[in-house]
Amino acid sequence: MEKEYKILILEDVPADAELMERELRHGGLRFTTQCVQTRDDFSNALEKFVPDLILSDYSLPHFDGLSALAIAHEKHPDTPFIFVTGAMGDELAVETLKKGAVDYLLKNKLAQLVPAVKRAFRNVTSIAKEKEVERTKTDFITLASHQLRTPLSGTKWLIETLRREIAGPVTVKQKEYIDQIDQINERMIKLVSGILNARGFESSASMMKKETISVFELYEKVSQMMEFPAKAKGVHLQNSFKEQKKITIESDGTMIASILETFIENAVDYSENGQEIVLDAKVESGDVIFSVKDGGIGIPKEEHKRISERFYRAGNAKTVKPDGTGLALYVAYLLAKKIGGKISFESEESAGTTFFLRMQNVIDSG
Repeated sequence: MEKEYKILILEDVPADAELMERELRHGGLRFTTQCVQTRDDFSNALEKFVPDLILSDYSLPHFDGLSALAIAHEKHPDTPFIFVTGAMGDELAVETLKKGAVDYLLKNKLAQLVPAVKRAFRNVTSIAKEKEVERTKTDFITLASHQLRTPLSGTKWLIETLRREIAGPVTVKQKEYIDQIDQINERMIKLVSGILNARGFESSASMMKKETISVFELYEKVSQMMEFPAKAKGVHLQNSFKEQKKITIESDGTMIASILETFIENAVDYSENGQEIVLDAKVESGDVIFSVKDGGIGIPKEEHKRISERFYRAGNAKTVKPDGTGLALYVAYLLAKKIGGKISFESEESAGTTFFLRMQNVIDSG
């Protein structure tokens, strides 16, 4: 049996609401309606009636359709919202669609109402199915990652056991194989950790804490931590932020440090021996802007838009570092969003990349 839908009608002319109901019945839809005219009644209906669809006039005596659309999207972002109004110019119609309405109709063309409603319900069903498929895929990846943690840790322990020759002497050739197994195992551990970190930051479970942070001290700790991998690669970290000793902000220091570590790690990975990576911070329009600049391989222009996608890696990055996961930057973008920051970058292929993290809540800029 076809589902019985709940339709909320925001309309101050009862006769117009009745015409809409009649048109829907003629179209063969099974539904119940609730008609409201005021902001308070509309808000209450969203809470208690919980509609599957909203039909709304654009102009009401003490309320307007765009305000209703904003309220509906805040409380039920996935519920389709259709304007049914007496008159609406093309520019206004486009504006309503930009703000989230799924369709708009004129009251003198109600013959279009049933097709519009059925189209809206089909879209909702399609989106729900896509979300379910994505959720199933994500849950599977998360479960598989959790299950892999234990055997990977066990493999690491066995590798160390072989290295110490606890089970007996190891030849030079066997040591080479052990090192190769260790490298593969470490890549798998890093991939699993990256997936689980991404899932954690995608959920609301990871909460930020607010604390007063010295930008200089934070950057100093991060640069010290990244000094060893930089030296191992033969690149130099240039700390240009040393002049910014008085900048303090209110945010989550651990999350900011994680973002900056990702910027620096990428800069190290994709720079060549002898190149310099410049770490800087400055105050601009009341915000602090962290930056990490390298002279490495850069990001091809046609791939700029996709750089923050989960598992995505630029083509030239895959050539330089085939074993990357494509998760580090994705997690960095998630963290920045969680703490109210904004990541941007400038890059040119073969000429280097500069990543920026802009943060508000500057307490003191010296």
